[in-house]
Amino acid sequence: MKRLNQLLLLPLLILTLATGCQNEDDTRLSPVEETTLPGDAGQTEINLNRSDWKITSITTPGGTTMVGDDNRPLQLDGLGTLEFRWFTLTRDRGDHLSLSVTDNLDGGERGMVIHLAMNDGFYSETITILQQPCTTVYEVRSMTYTLEEGDGERESDWTIDRGQMVINAQKDGVMNLNPYLNATNFHDFKCNAKDAFTWLMPDVDYLVPVPDHVSDGQLVFADPTEQIAYSRYTVTSPNPLQDSPMIDLSYKGGMKTTFTISILYKELTASYHLVVANPVSGEEREFSGKLVRKYPYKYVVEKEEEEIK
Repeated sequence: MKRLNQLLLLPLLILTLATGCQNEDDTRLSPVEETTLPGDAGQTEINLNRSDWKITSITTPGGTTMVGDDNRPLQLDGLGTLEFRWFTLTRDRGDHLSLSVTDNLDGGERGMVIHLAMNDGFYSETITILQQPCTTVYEVRSMTYTLEEGDGERESDWTIDRGQMVINAQKDGVMNLNPYLNATNFHDFKCNAKDAFTWLMPDVDYLVPVPDHVSDGQLVFADPTEQIAYSRYTVTSPNPLQDSPMIDLSYKGGMKTTFTISILYKELTASYHLVVANPVSGEEREFSGKLVRKYPYKYVVEKEEEEIK
């Protein structure tokens, strides 16, 4: 009976020892369990209490596994660097991690969860790092244009009809009008980069120069150079032709005369390269895309007459 009691106590003793070891080693690898970073680009250091661990994965706060450019999950066993679209995580020594993040221009809070595990596999933990949206107003450093293959100027299908004017005249006369009244330029900036427009803040005009037209294969800028707001949406601006002299439209007595006026447009396509910067973090971003500019260049008047019955 005494031998049986000893055998029964043995598993209990082993369990107690194992539990006791876990409690003694209950200190986290990292004192940081969760932290929130500002929206501007920056760097943070994470010191760990031990060096016998590895990164088994990095996920989003929602649990989606993050992958690198090679489409493989982000993992690190030993020293090295992991890179993602908006962060670089470096283990430069056994007990230290250095995290660099870019400006958060994703339009909302973003985050990552670093999954750590002891090399022996008996313990694991996570570090959650969130980053607030960037609210710093970016500055435009430069905007340049070139004519690349497929760029240039052509007649546009875009026209603006000023409508019809019908005159039932009893005697001959002349009507004066401005054919370019409300003539408008239309600009569209096109860029395939995901964050091409996310850095734009509401109610802030980020003015950039735009070319006026093409002459002899070269981009020509107005004097003074026209400046418009860089935007994901179509941007309009008044065209100087609005100030053109009035024209005379004559009509005959006893006739019903119909005038139809249309404004014809040209379409200019140019490649652009934009450099913007965060004045707080100093981070620069570069975007390349296409500017499509439609502008009026002439008007057409159609005249129809018929006798008044």
